Amino acid sequence: MKLRLAADDIIIALLELAEIDDDTFTSDRETIHRAFYMLKKENPKVMAKFNFRERELFPESFELDQALSNLDSCGLIERYNNIPRYYKINRNKIKAVFSKFSKGLILDNDISIEDVEKLAKSFAGHLAIKVLGETYGIKLNESAHAISRVPV
Repeated sequence: MKLRLAADDIIIALLELAEIDDDTFTSDRETIHRAFYMLKKENPKVMAKFNFRERELFPESFELDQALSNLDSCGLIERYNNIPRYYKINRNKIKAVFSKFSKGLILDNDISIEDVEKLAKSFAGHLAIKVLGETYGIKLNESAHAISRVPV
């Protein structure tokens, strides 16, 4: 039986390819949903598994909520409700699932890894963490592989 590409696979790919410093990103729901909404506008083909409704204060995606919940329950990410609230990425598990499952499913659906890599850069930039009024973003260096958290 052939597995189907799911929203979870796209998030796993973004987390694997973004190379986020400290392996943390904001868990603020509005910030995450707005970021993914912008990613869908950037590349609707890659983000086709995410549907958004725009009737509330910000665009919301059931698929995004469910995928984050799935990744959390599997131990691929872990939510911390400190101030600020954030997700911590389990880098080893993300890498393993990406290479064994998600990458192949993405390629089987005629989505290029290069397109996902481009979105991963945007993804990292949208998910800054705010600490006591100071915003920390994720900055790509010239090689686009080394990323560090810096005040914005």
